[in-house]
Amino acid sequence: MNLQEEGFTFLEAIIVLGIAALLLLITIPNFTKTRQKIAEEQFWQSLRQDWQWAQLKCESKHQFVVIRHDKNNEMITFRINDQTRETKEILIPSTLNVEWFGELYLTPNGYTRPCTQRFKSLIDGRYYYMKIQLGWGGYRIEKR
Repeated sequence: MNLQEEGFTFLEAIIVLGIAALLLLITIPNFTKTRQKIAEEQFWQSLRQDWQWAQLKCESKHQFVVIRHDKNNEMITFRINDQTRETKEILIPSTLNVEWFGELYLTPNGYTRPCTQRFKSLIDGRYYYMKIQLGWGGYRIEKR
């Protein structure tokens, strides 16, 4: 009588599980870092969109907009100084430290004083300088 069993042996199953675990250990840290970088990029995009929104509100309502860094909740807030007190908030990712952010006032024509705000990424240790320029009411981001 010739009994031939089909299937995997216990040793083969352990080897396959070990290889799968090793592959997971290699890919998970890269996935986490990529997700953190995407969160930082989304923050910069939201900041740019809300900055443009604030400029349009200044010009259309002829009101000041105050831009602040809320240290307790780790967010940037845009608030219109009128009766509505309309506010927009942007959460700062946990991988981005705000090293310097002075309070800003966008004037009714959409401009503000020139200054530099400083952020530091904990992912790669890179500094981000948000340079607000005189003349066109915008800013640019320099990475160092």
